[in-house]
Amino acid sequence: MTCHADFKYAQRAVQLGSFDYLLKPVPADELRAVVTRAAEKIVKDNETKQFSRFGQFWARHQPLLAERFWLDIINHTIPSNPELIKKEAKERNIPFDVDMKLLPIFISILRYNKPFMPRDEKIIEYALINSGGELLGIQGSGLLFGLPDRKLLALIPVEKDAPEIQETLKARGETFVASARTYFYCDICVYIGEEVLSHELTDMVGRLAAWDKSNVAHGNRVFLWRNKTYRHSVIPLPDMNTWSVLLKEGHGEKAAAEAVAF
Repeated sequence: MTCHADFKYAQRAVQLGSFDYLLKPVPADELRAVVTRAAEKIVKDNETKQFSRFGQFWARHQPLLAERFWLDIINHTIPSNPELIKKEAKERNIPFDVDMKLLPIFISILRYNKPFMPRDEKIIEYALINSGGELLGIQGSGLLFGLPDRKLLALIPVEKDAPEIQETLKARGETFVASARTYFYCDICVYIGEEVLSHELTDMVGRLAAWDKSNVAHGNRVFLWRNKTYRHSVIPLPDMNTWSVLLKEGHGEKAAAEAVAF
């Protein structure tokens, strides 16, 4: 709050990170509204820092335990139930909050552009995990680990709604794709999911995996789940009863003609 109405003061206050700029005398309703917004921002920032601390702890102190924990959730070893997940996290001494949201990134290694032995492929996969952690900005704030069949999965604790994070990750993902092609001789696709709660993670990862499985036309791309288009179409079915009757009555040629016309 200030009695200076000069724009330069307001500009400087914004540059220094002030929440608002109020001129005295301040109406009570306006002051109350600003204080309420400031308090809400503090709570939200604290939640974000808390979730970020979880990711930092997983990455620095318990990467293998945290990796196994999330793999057990994805593989249904731990049921997709918030209370059961919370109980399991407590038993394994893994920092966790049921309100925390995770952003999953599914990475598929489509092919290697050079002949490699299986052992060499495993080494390259390990290098991709290290490179991806750095290029995607995951190191120190989340997890990136391997899945079967040349797949990788990243998990990043985020705010409840983080479209800006998704766009940033898309740009970083494109750099990662180019790096994988240039330095690791492989083609990859990166699928960035939506923010989900822990008990929703299995479903989201499954959807990303299904998207990858159905993607037979595009390689070396980054995809955002929120940009995915859905096409719903009704496929007509033939009248099998009629065809069956024709065949039983010995009218094979007519049945064949019906099939060709269908």
